Amino acid sequence: MQHPLTVARIRNSLEYRISAQSFQLFESSKRVLHGLTRARPRATLFIFGCQRSGTTHLERLFRADPRSVVFGEFSDLSIDRGKTVWPPPPELRARLEAARGRFAVARSLLASHRAAEILDAVEGARAVWMFRQADEVVASMMRKWGGDFEAVSRRVETDAGNHWDLEDLWQDIHASAGEISGAEPGSDARQRDIYALYWLRRNEEYFNLGLSGDSRIRPLDYRSLLARPDACMGALTQSVGLARPWMAFPLTTRRLSPRVRQPSFLTPRIQLLCDALYGRLCSAEKEGGR
Repeated sequence: MQHPLTVARIRNSLEYRISAQSFQLFESSKRVLHGLTRARPRATLFIFGCQRSGTTHLERLFRADPRSVVFGEFSDLSIDRGKTVWPPPPELRARLEAARGRFAVARSLLASHRAAEILDAVEGARAVWMFRQADEVVASMMRKWGGDFEAVSRRVETDAGNHWDLEDLWQDIHASAGEISGAEPGSDARQRDIYALYWLRRNEEYFNLGLSGDSRIRPLDYRSLLARPDACMGALTQSVGLARPWMAFPLTTRRLSPRVRQPSFLTPRIQLLCDALYGRLCSAEKEGGR
């Protein structure tokens, strides 16, 4: 007799495979429809933020809209299929204007520190800054990359001229970790602190770059998206001048948080810094990004 847990896993696996194949068919049909109608994007929404903050889930929800053309981190907007680097704003704008679909959604976490410049370059564009609690992001980064994320970042975020925008950022992170992390260098605890500082530096840009006062960009907590997906998606589509679609591919939104071991998951001082910034982001979300 099969164990109930085994049966449940098999059922969940089959359901996921069927859903994924159906979703691929849905996206293929969208491309055909957009090609036949020769639709051009009337608006663009950019997704900014830090890795492992729910941006992929948000992108997938937008893909479920039959009117959208969506560009992920590796896409035709990149300078190369193996890179997340976008071309200069004029070329980026031209590539977006050449796309097929009622509206475009483009996700580039590397470009988050250029958010204002990109919004200025694409007329009528809007953006969302996704954020998530630091310890959850760190746990997710550890699970996905271990200690390899910096090397991955360098590989995919280096431009054609071999320039890596974030090199100074990473040097600053390592210097800060040496000063305030209480964990032993080379340990998993030190790596968690390094990733927490990365989360801190990337999300500080929302305030340091003056984005909190820019009505074109709104912050969105991953928890809010999971708790109220319809309301969040409605607000975002409305921000680019569109109503909610009368139909969309049915996607399940549920919370899958990485396991965070407490206490002392992060060095206390780093945890306090992250908690303070997360609180500021939550306040900005409640105030509508202002």
